[in-house]
Amino acid sequence: MFLLNFYEIPNSTIFWSVVVVSVVIYYIYKLFIKLEEKIQKSKEDSISFEGKLREKDLKIEIYEGKMREYANELATKQLAEWKEKELESIKLVFHKNAIDSAKNYLSTWIIENENRIRKDAANRSVRNVLGKVTEHLVPFSEAMKGFNPKDIRFVGSPIDLVIFDGAEELRKDEITIYFVEVKTGTSALSKRQQLIRQAIRDKKVEWMQVTMRDFGEGVNQELG
Repeated sequence: MFLLNFYEIPNSTIFWSVVVVSVVIYYIYKLFIKLEEKIQKSKEDSISFEGKLREKDLKIEIYEGKMREYANELATKQLAEWKEKELESIKLVFHKNAIDSAKNYLSTWIIENENRIRKDAANRSVRNVLGKVTEHLVPFSEAMKGFNPKDIRFVGSPIDLVIFDGAEELRKDEITIYFVEVKTGTSALSKRQQLIRQAIRDKKVEWMQVTMRDFGEGVNQELG
């Protein structure tokens, strides 16, 4: 029945129906193609966008790494500066405490040993005065009775006396020179005095004469 009715449709109607269907199919196909192109482009854009996102994420990671490194360096530097300041502050406190402790200890020691210090200072003073008096009186002592006191000269340092035996009276054809060091108690020769004694024993004694012109032209002019 359907076939009968179909064949009964005029040929022109079938043609245009086919044409319309073909056109619709064509446009549907074109739309499908465009849709696929858009989908493909969307995929490509999505891939590109994902690549850019990954690139940005990588840059962000690099920046974050640099920031962490900078933060660590800054924190380390600030920590070192803080430690140095704290150490210096602690040193100052220890130094002050050490000085205060030393002062307290010294004060206590002085209080506890005041009498002994006074006695020791007095003894030293007596010994010094006695030594000075002895040095000046020794030319008139029994030890120097063989010399003319006028031949004895007090030097004081690095030795006490020099004796020019026979220089005052010229009672001898030659003069003998003595270097004398006066010691009180059990005191020993200093290192310098020992060297002077050795030089005399080794006969390392010389005579030197200086004339006025040896002082230079300026001094000679001033002296006339």
